[in-house]
Amino acid sequence: MSTYSPELLKGQVCFITGGSRGGMLLEIAKEFVAHGAKAVVLMARNKDKLEEVTKEVGAKCHWEQGDVSKIESCRAAVQNVVDKFGQVDVLVNGAAGNFLATAEKISTNGVKRVLDIDTVGTFNMSQCVFKQSMKARRSGVIINISASLHWNGSWA
Repeated sequence: MSTYSPELLKGQVCFITGGSRGGMLLEIAKEFVAHGAKAVVLMARNKDKLEEVTKEVGAKCHWEQGDVSKIESCRAAVQNVVDKFGQVDVLVNGAAGNFLATAEKISTNGVKRVLDIDTVGTFNMSQCVFKQSMKARRSGVIINISASLHWNGSWA
């Protein structure tokens, strides 16, 4: 039972980065569909996992294979979605790179990869969706999800 209308997102296209592993982003995708989204698109690097997760969400869920750390990949994925559905109304930046390791054990390359996905990737997708869909329509919502490890801590 939801306190929100089942037509809250009627006609809207929701784009979620990450989600190929299920979890929180899978649940967000399911809720977008339950609240009337025209389409929900998941984007991640692993095609096989994306196909599996989108089947779990249902017929309104689609996928785009891409890497948020690469601007060309972001542009292409957003363009594919705009071409297919006409717009992007909601972007959820959920893609994340995590290496659960202490500072003394993580490599510089590991830190760079996390920053490329979490920080640069969030910027890339936000800029592409804004430029390719939201700016001209003067409408849209961008939600950025950060790690929740700081709430409970983690022992690597």
